[in-house]
Amino acid sequence: MTSWIEFSLSGESTLFLIPSGELRKLYHFWKRAGVSVGRSTKYKKGFVDNAVGIKHRNLRDRILALEHYGGLKCACCQETEFSFLSLDHKEGKGNTHRKELFGDKLIAGHHMYRKLRQLNFPDGFQVLCMNCQVGRRDNGGICPHKRKALTGPELLKEFDKLRVGHGNTEATQSEDYRIALANVMRKAV
Repeated sequence: MTSWIEFSLSGESTLFLIPSGELRKLYHFWKRAGVSVGRSTKYKKGFVDNAVGIKHRNLRDRILALEHYGGLKCACCQETEFSFLSLDHKEGKGNTHRKELFGDKLIAGHHMYRKLRQLNFPDGFQVLCMNCQVGRRDNGGICPHKRKALTGPELLKEFDKLRVGHGNTEATQSEDYRIALANVMRKAV
């Protein structure tokens, strides 16, 4: 690792690129010689508060990930409100996908965005708003925008189709029963 160090002789300031191992030795040598020495901030623009710098890095990683996986809009409903947008696993099975990619199924948020950037944005993700994501989770992998939701009376009719009597396992094997069960459980057939 190297550092810029600035020193001035006779009022003129000069910058040197110094290997960090040598920095301490040179600093003390120049101090004994009466040279004004200090680390240069001339070319470095940073944040005064470290927390602000960390928030900036996390936001940058999130924007990069969202832009890479489809832009700053929901792939389903075209929602553009940034605070609603997040990454979704295209095939579902987010736990196993995160375990394969990162070695940890619990990684999420800014940690996941940073890891995705470090891995050059692997395939398998898309940008969805939280409404579409929760809708897919609760609707058997199909967003409610793409599948007509059942009304209350329609759901009750589907429940009536499931009343086949105790022990009537033959009726549970029929296609009508499977479809009604999938509708009631909000799962794809």
